[in-house]
Formats: sequence, structure tokens, C-alpha cells
Amino acid sequence: MKKTRQLYKFFQINKLMKEHKIINKKLKVLCVCARGTNRSKYLAKYLERKGYSNRAGGSQPFKDSNKPQNPIFQEDIVWADAIIVMREWIFQLIKNGCNLSSSDR
Repeated sequence: MKKTRQLYKFFQINKLMKEHKIINKKLKVLCVCARGTNRSKYLAKYLERKGYSNRAGGSQPFKDSNKPQNPIFQEDIVWADAIIVMREWIFQLIKNGCNLSSSDR
């Protein structure tokens, strides 16, 4: 079965939450920022308190391998019903570089 993930910019979070109330199911949300260590983690914690199932990660690894890494993978995108990104360039990166319509497992 194919499903297309919805891709949202951060400022569209209210739209996501309104749509979720209509659907009335536990939405799986992937939160993505540049490195996956700050904004996406905080948003994921906030959404968890609101009842969403979520994951957080970054679109680019740190150049310094001693820093904690939290990258996103295609399997995270396959898992998600919706993806929220923190920056416009990350939105374009995921939109152009990831398969948003992949088969469920």
C-alpha cells in the first residue's frame, strides 16, 4: 500500500494539528532540523505531550565526528505520516532528495 507523507514547514504546525484532529488517529511525525540536536528534539517532545508519536533528526551530520550524531534516514521517512522541517532549505532538500511516496512495511 502506498502512502504519501505530508511535508510541512515549521510555521504550518497549527495546520497539521487541525488536520490531525479531523483524522482522529495517532499521527506519526518526523521533526527535522539541520543537525537533529536542538529544534527538532524540542518540537518532538512538545508533540509527544500533545499525543503524537514522533521521531527527530537532522538533515546534515556534524563535520566533527566527536559531536553526537542524529541523522534521519529513508526508513524514518517511510515511518512518518507527516514531516515537519525547521528551515526552507531543509524543506527543499527533503522534497527533492527523499522518496516521500514509498510503500509501507
